[in-house]
Amino acid sequence: MTAGTPNALTKIITNGEFLPEVLGLQLPDVTTIEDWARIGDRVRLVGRSMGWIVGDWLNFGEDHFGEDYAQYAENCGYDPGVLSTYQTVAKRFAPEQRHPDVSFSHYRLLVRFTDAKVAKWIDKILDGKLSVSQLRDLIAEKEAAGEEEEAERGRPRVTKITAKWDKRIPKTDRERIETYLTREGAEVKISV
Repeated sequence: MTAGTPNALTKIITNGEFLPEVLGLQLPDVTTIEDWARIGDRVRLVGRSMGWIVGDWLNFGEDHFGEDYAQYAENCGYDPGVLSTYQTVAKRFAPEQRHPDVSFSHYRLLVRFTDAKVAKWIDKILDGKLSVSQLRDLIAEKEAAGEEEEAERGRPRVTKITAKWDKRIPKTDRERIETYLTREGAEVKISV
């Protein structure tokens, strides 16, 4: 991309009206209050959608470009754990499963549940206007009371893994799987 050429995200956000930069935003002095408010709505929308945008972008890259995607994703400047989370949540919840009034962070907490359980949690989120921290606390309460199983999607709880990777599996996929298992509390020892 050459200097001064708006990137695709800039065009999506702005229709060319302003140029977001690494350290902020530049608006022309002639911006009207109506334009300023409309731009604010777009910025808010992109802010709320960023997890979905990055996750969908990564999943598209993985589906269409294989190892080339993995190499780029490794060097794009995002923390690998954050990328893994974005990708996992976006893959788990297709666009038609996402509710516009439920944040990406809410869905991140629901990723391990069955579709039926997710629907019930979404109803609770919408009915009770639950924040992410309130949802986290409510899930923890229900799990402590035995009302929710920790591995809801029928997966056994893994505590220790010792294995050998097939060398054909891309490094980023191996790291993502190891990060997930470690985050879930497993002791992971996998060699190549």
